[in-house]
Amino acid sequence: MESKVVPLPPSTRETISSFIIKRCIEFPTEKLVLLINSELFKTIYGFKSSRSLVQDCTFLRKLSHSPPEECRSTLWSNVWALKSSNIEEKNFVRTLFSVCGMDLFALSLKFTRSDMATGFIACNGFDRLLECLCTILEPNRMEHVNFETFREPFLNVFKLWLNLPISTQNFLAKTSVLLKLFAHDKQLYLEFKNQGAEEAFERIILKIVMASRPQNIYSLKHRFDIWHRDWEFQSKEEISNQYTNEMFQIWGVDWFIVSLRFRDDEEKHKWCLRYFGRYLDKLLRVWKTQGNFVKFLTSADFIKILMDVGKSNLEQMSFQVEWDISIYFRLSFVVMCLFNADSNIYDEYHPSLSHLFENTLNQLIHGIQAKNWNVLEILKESETGSRLKEFELKSLTVPIASKLLKCLHVRLINRYCCSMNRRSRRSCETSGNLCHY
Repeated sequence: MESKVVPLPPSTRETISSFIIKRCIEFPTEKLVLLINSELFKTIYGFKSSRSLVQDCTFLRKLSHSPPEECRSTLWSNVWALKSSNIEEKNFVRTLFSVCGMDLFALSLKFTRSDMATGFIACNGFDRLLECLCTILEPNRMEHVNFETFREPFLNVFKLWLNLPISTQNFLAKTSVLLKLFAHDKQLYLEFKNQGAEEAFERIILKIVMASRPQNIYSLKHRFDIWHRDWEFQSKEEISNQYTNEMFQIWGVDWFIVSLRFRDDEEKHKWCLRYFGRYLDKLLRVWKTQGNFVKFLTSADFIKILMDVGKSNLEQMSFQVEWDISIYFRLSFVVMCLFNADSNIYDEYHPSLSHLFENTLNQLIHGIQAKNWNVLEILKESETGSRLKEFELKSLTVPIASKLLKCLHVRLINRYCCSMNRRSRRSCETSGNLCHY
C-alpha cells in the first residue's frame, strides 16, 4: 500500500494574510490607509512568511499603482525594512519590481498637493524609495529599467527636497543616488540640468562645504587616509588652510558669493546664526594666500552681498554667547581690510556701517561688564596667533580710510583693560597681543 503525502494545513498566519489580501483587492484604494499604517507589508511578508509576491501580483499592482498619498512614507518604510528579506531566493524589492515594474517608484512620486510631497520627504519616504530603487540598479544584477515615466515626478519631488533643511549625511546619500541614476539614464541628467536642479544642488554643495568645521575636516584623514597621507604630519591649522584653499581653487569667489544667497530672511538668519563665523574664518584664510584678496576686491557682487549680510548680522548681534565676540572680531577685520584697500568701498559703505559698529560695540562692552568676559582669552581660543598679530598691526598702521574701526577697537581694549582685575591686567600686559596699543 503506497503512502500518501498529506499537505500540511495552512498556518493561521497565512490564512489571515490570504483573507486580508482577498478583501483588500475588493476595497477602494483609500480604504487601505488603515492597513498600511498598521504595517501591512511587515505582517504579511515579514519574518518567516511563505507568501509569494508573484501569486499576490494583483494586490501588489493595485497598491503600487495608486498608493494613498497620506501613507506613502509608511508604505515605503515597510518595503525598505523588507528589502533584504529573501522570498523564493530573490530580494524582496527586486521581486516586487518584477511584478509592478517602474510604476512601483514613479506613481509613488506623483502628488496632487505639494504639502503632501513635502510630508513624504520629511517622513523619510523619499529616502526609502530611492534606497529601494538603488537595489534595482546594483551592478551585475540590474534588470531592464525604463526611466521615462519616472523622470518628471522624481524631479518634481527632488526640487521640493532642495528647499528643505538638509543635513550633510542626507546630502551625501542623495549625491550617491544621483550618480547611480545619471549613470543609468543620461536623459534624466539633462532634464535635471535644464530645469535648474543642478544649479540649486551646487548651491547646497557650496553651503555645506562652507559650513563645515575645520575639526571635522581634520578628522577625515582617519576615514580617507588614501587621499591625503601628508595630513598625518600636519597640524589642524595647516589642514584647515589647505582644505580651504583647495576648495577656493575649485569654486573661486563664487564659493563666497553663493554661500550668502538665501531664499528668504528666515533662512539667512538661521544660517548666519550658525555658520557666519565659519564663513568669515574661511574668508580670512583664503585672503592670506598671495593674489587671492584682489579677486574679492574687484568683485562687485561679493562686496555687495557681504556688506548686506554683514549689516544684518550687526543688527541682530546681542552678545548672549562668547561666540559673538569672535564673529564681531572677524567681521571687523574683514571690513577693515576692504576699507583700507579701496577708498570707493569705504565711501559707499562707511555711512551705513559706522553707527552699526558703534552700537554693537556698546553692546559688547555691556556684555563684558555684565558677564565678566576675558575678551583676549576668548579670542585666543578662536583665532590664530598670526591673525591676532595681523589685526594689531593693521589697526596701528591703517590710513584714514579705516580710522573709525581702529578707534572702535582701541576703545574696546582700553575699556576692557580698565575693568580687568590685577591678575588679568598682568596677563594682558605680558601677552603681547592687542592690548599694548
